[in-house]
Amino acid sequence: MPRAALKKFVYIQNATLARLSKMNRAKITFLIYTSGTPASGTDPTIIGGYAANLTTCVNAMHPLGNKVLLSIFFSKDVLISLVNSATNFPKLVTNIVAAIGPADGCDLDVENYTPDTNDQQIAATDALISALYAKLNPMGKVITLAGYAKMPGAPDVINVSLASVPKLEGIHLMSYDLKYPDHSTLEDTVASLEAWKAAGFPPDKLSPGIPFYAKESWHTSDPMGNVVAFYQDVVDQLHPDPDVNQANVTAINSYYNYHYEGTTLVLNSYVAPYCPVNPPMWWNGPLLCRQKVDAIYLGGYVGYMVFDGGQDYLTDPKDSLFEAMLDEEVKLMAAVVFPPGIAKHPKVSFPTDPLGGLAGTIDFYLSADGGVTRVSGPGPKPFVFGGTIIDITLPAVAGDYKVYWDLYVGAFKVFSYYDINDVIIVPGGTPNPIVW
Repeated sequence: MPRAALKKFVYIQNATLARLSKMNRAKITFLIYTSGTPASGTDPTIIGGYAANLTTCVNAMHPLGNKVLLSIFFSKDVLISLVNSATNFPKLVTNIVAAIGPADGCDLDVENYTPDTNDQQIAATDALISALYAKLNPMGKVITLAGYAKMPGAPDVINVSLASVPKLEGIHLMSYDLKYPDHSTLEDTVASLEAWKAAGFPPDKLSPGIPFYAKESWHTSDPMGNVVAFYQDVVDQLHPDPDVNQANVTAINSYYNYHYEGTTLVLNSYVAPYCPVNPPMWWNGPLLCRQKVDAIYLGGYVGYMVFDGGQDYLTDPKDSLFEAMLDEEVKLMAAVVFPPGIAKHPKVSFPTDPLGGLAGTIDFYLSADGGVTRVSGPGPKPFVFGGTIIDITLPAVAGDYKVYWDLYVGAFKVFSYYDINDVIIVPGGTPNPIVW
């Protein structure tokens, strides 16, 4: 049977909040608004002007039945100082609970790792999680943690103990910004997950971070750091193919560098061109995002984290990274692998509802050449996502054929299942028809 649907932890910032209405909010499990933060290592007041924006997020998500978390950002020194203060620690916990308000919990984001203080940071993180859990769990609210990702060539870094795992809804690894320019590859993402798994953390608590932005390899000229552009900007200005993740650019206008004058979006004067040395700029395109979903799903991990959802291409769903990832999950949930010595009557179903009750038809067929030449099945069958089980008898043929299917809504083909890594192998010369 297919596994449970992936959880989607999607961050949103002040810079992207205006784009929330364009996002596919119904498919977001947890929207994480970033952020509030303690005023200092001696002042546990939560600051950041978050209250109104957090309410905006709650009002956008709760009617859909989905949840909102408030991200609380700490430098590790501030966290250690506040937790180790008998006076400030209880105030910090009280203030975080109050800041969460109508939201459904909090996300803890502790950064600025240094090897000499990591043990202190872990102890402080564990203490804060335990204290918050005691307050939030009876309220039905949850805690998530932003986990350190494995830097290529560096030792593994874990920033929480196993004792905290039962108290956490999830740990999402910041598997981006790891090296430049290719700051979030499939290999580095998998290595981060495997490092935490090897340390004893269960996959059903782990999710990798997937960036919806492009970065370049030098840091001095971009006023926002080295964040160059949203994926929206990449598609609008560079028009890359789905399998492309890099381009050399002399200038790109980023949504980060715009401001509103009334209802008009105006480019700030200091921005372009700000890449005079023509550096490589790198992002995660749709194909790479699909490959990451494959690794997450097949590895038994709980889901994925996106930073941030408002940076996606939101003009047309067909070019959206998030929609590509949802589509890939649908395909994986439909996949059944037939081993040698295939049973005569395997079945497949969609037990969950990844496309919101979409109804249509599915047309199964066999092909030995990637779908170019078809050996037809029984023709299209009615199908509704959300639990339909279909028995389909395909013709008995000699040779190594693969099973494919096309999904239609009316006359519109939603997608074709052609991925060579996911298709189902029909054992050569099988004398019996395959019943699906």
